[in-house]
Amino acid sequence: MTPFSQMTAQPRSTAPARASGVGLARRSVALVLGTVLTAGGLAACGEQVPVSGPSGSSTTAQAPQDSGTTPPEQDPTQPTETSQDPSTDGQDDSLVPVWTFPVMAEGWYLTTWDTDGVNQLDNDEGCSFTTHQNYYSGGGTNDREATTSMVEPAMAAWENAGSSGLTYETSDDVDTIRDVGGVRLESIRMDFSYVGGDGTPFTGVEWVRVFTGTSTPVEMRVSYVCPTDAYSDTDLATLMEDTTVTNPGEPDMDA
Repeated sequence: MTPFSQMTAQPRSTAPARASGVGLARRSVALVLGTVLTAGGLAACGEQVPVSGPSGSSTTAQAPQDSGTTPPEQDPTQPTETSQDPSTDGQDDSLVPVWTFPVMAEGWYLTTWDTDGVNQLDNDEGCSFTTHQNYYSGGGTNDREATTSMVEPAMAAWENAGSSGLTYETSDDVDTIRDVGGVRLESIRMDFSYVGGDGTPFTGVEWVRVFTGTSTPVEMRVSYVCPTDAYSDTDLATLMEDTTVTNPGEPDMDA
């Protein structure tokens, strides 16, 4: 994978590593996002780095990984914050969409950074916040068809990761995902719940968008998953404020 620009990592805290009491719950969550990824797959990072600092420190990394639409079995809740220098104001068809990611979010640990198109934050409540991006090689004549085609694989991944009782609802979302300039990017939102392998109930939300009109089609995802008792709309909103897309395609999926 060749970076568009030199990755700029934030300084890491030297605070002691957190306890592993929520490891089992987190692992059941982590088994999912990776399975949705195609060819490249997700390699979970074993290191858990406590990150302290103001929420809002965002960083950009590399370009998406080659992928298809067939998910490999691996760790799911890994974040993707791959992106180029968000200094580009206008669109450039020679650049592909990439994430900016809040690597320094208060109360969260950066557990995966720019690994196969994935970035992930975890917290002590057993929650995970993950972005990922991959080159898209599936079908669809426009962004809507391509994006819709990714819903079932995304949900099947959670189902295949040792969970049970998965239920979900989908809806168009024209407000949550934005580019670095604040422009709203239409996406499909999936609200879901399931029971982990250890019996813990989980609640989650995932957004997906495929940009087919860029120089290379790219699939973008972002998800937030928690044990149901720990799910927080406030935490999610705070994280999403600092999670944006650089170099997106058309905002409207039907354009």
